[in-house]
Amino acid sequence: MSKGHQPVGLAIEWSPKGITAFDATNHHYQTFSPKEQLPFLGREALLAMARGTVFVRTVRVPNATRADVMTILTSRLAEWVPLNPSEVAFDFVPTQDVSVEGRLVLLVAVRLTHLRAARACLTTSGIRIQQVIPSAVGSMVLAHSMGLSDAVVLEQTGAGTSVDIVADGFLRLSRLVPPTASVDLEMGRACALAQLPCATVLAAGKMKYELSDRQTETRTLESLAKESVDRLIANLELPEDVAKKLLSLNRGRQRLAGLLLVAALAIGFVAYGDYSDAAGVVQKKTLAASKQVRKVKALQQAAEKAANDGLALKVAVDRAFLPAQSYADIVTVTTRDVPSSVWLSGLTFERGKPLLIRGTSKTNSGVADFLGALSKEDRFREVKLVFANNSMIEKTPVVQFSISAFPIGNLPAVDTAKKMPVPTAPKPPTGGNV
Repeated sequence: MSKGHQPVGLAIEWSPKGITAFDATNHHYQTFSPKEQLPFLGREALLAMARGTVFVRTVRVPNATRADVMTILTSRLAEWVPLNPSEVAFDFVPTQDVSVEGRLVLLVAVRLTHLRAARACLTTSGIRIQQVIPSAVGSMVLAHSMGLSDAVVLEQTGAGTSVDIVADGFLRLSRLVPPTASVDLEMGRACALAQLPCATVLAAGKMKYELSDRQTETRTLESLAKESVDRLIANLELPEDVAKKLLSLNRGRQRLAGLLLVAALAIGFVAYGDYSDAAGVVQKKTLAASKQVRKVKALQQAAEKAANDGLALKVAVDRAFLPAQSYADIVTVTTRDVPSSVWLSGLTFERGKPLLIRGTSKTNSGVADFLGALSKEDRFREVKLVFANNSMIEKTPVVQFSISAFPIGNLPAVDTAKKMPVPTAPKPPTGGNV
């Protein structure tokens, strides 16, 4: 049996808060802190990135080659992943779902900081990483082992309850429900986001859930450790590792070309010994071929320059028309944090500039609550109160306020020759400050 058809035997799930390992040799689970030395020196292991560290979703792309699809996803990654594309490692897996809109692919992405930390944790413990995949893939493997092609797999984890949607035998979506949230509500939202009906509900890992249709004591991490490597979809790799593979492939091609050249020269020398006239003909053809090679190299250099110029233009166009956060996203994130005692009177937002939020509150605490909620959002940084003044509307005391925040990834449409001055916030009206 080839190595690719054998189970890994050791699956290690990493998250910034803790590590869980399942060893199939003794059917034993162990938990560790991210700073601990793992007791698996010399072993091969599957590295599973925990839910909450990985973005999992499906998108439609043109039904093209893998290289073309990778190029498309790279250029449009900011549309589907709320992170800077330069800070993300991603992979995709094509499904069998093909329509007039294109092929449905599973897109998985992880922060490079998380991926580097997870890999360093295992390699410093002397563990050889065979593959890096999302933990949610274990739900797909578990559902398949139980004869389910469509399922909603629930599992209790240390960070909450995972909700993984499997359709047509393929992972479609993965969400992590916080302990304080409703599993029923979040499961319905997950099915709505995946645009799929809620199928058989499978409670994994001894999870107690009254509405489940099936239950199993097997956990998804255990399913990954016992599955054949060639059936584990996706592989999250560091950009430098991908570059090394491409370099190795190119070097292999160069070695092959060198061997072919040596073989051609050997044949030429043999022919020259017996047929001197033919050797003269070969020499002329060799010179002609060298000239042709120089022409081809010149054309290649010109094509590479044109490609680089086109790439630079594409980057500028993408920045202008594909911002990291759309206006609708910023309005949605802002308004969902508004307390009941606060109402907004205006939002001012420009590319490359801070977001300015103006509003009125019945109480000072309402302003403080709103400011605190915005400060906790991953979409904003530098959230601060510009001013807050007490005033009266008719005979009702109110607090008029202004808050500024900078949306993550809000780059200007074009870079200016010199840095433009930062606009100053409007002066607050007179009155008591909060």
